[in-house]
Amino acid sequence: MPRHTSRSAALKPQLLATRSFLTTPTARTPTSLHTLSEDEQMMKDAVSRFARETVQPLVSKMDEEEQMDASVIRGLFDAGLMGVETPAALGGSEASFTSAIVVIEELAKIDPSVSVLCDVHNTLVNTVFRTYGNQEIQQKYLPQLAESKLGCFCLSEAASGSDAFALQTRATKDGDHY
Repeated sequence: MPRHTSRSAALKPQLLATRSFLTTPTARTPTSLHTLSEDEQMMKDAVSRFARETVQPLVSKMDEEEQMDASVIRGLFDAGLMGVETPAALGGSEASFTSAIVVIEELAKIDPSVSVLCDVHNTLVNTVFRTYGNQEIQQKYLPQLAESKLGCFCLSEAASGSDAFALQTRATKDGDHY
């Protein structure tokens, strides 16, 4: 997929130039959301700027059309916001979970729909590949998910609505299949 130039594309080098915020903390304990590190504050400022400059001008149009503008999605990828916790070697930003939370909060201040899109992609889809995918699967899909392919999930039971915990369907192993 060809790379597009935009204001958000200019943001990614700024984010990547500060490699210190792009490292996963040694301890896997989330840090305080009230006391951000210098690197997390830089992430917050960069995402806030992206949301104001790239997302905000399109919010009304997207709401009226009931459709996400493709330039916003492309901008999220170009800014490095679609692989927040994904290792840099696989195309991601290799930031901490706290950084992912900061990204979601800053986007939500401007448009909750864009925030949810980014959140589901990062914390549901990418996390499944990072946690359960073997090395071959991770090398195949995580770069695409960090750079160009949008991930999603769906709820398929009418009774569950938007409550994933209300789903009744279960996968049960039956021999060599489910």
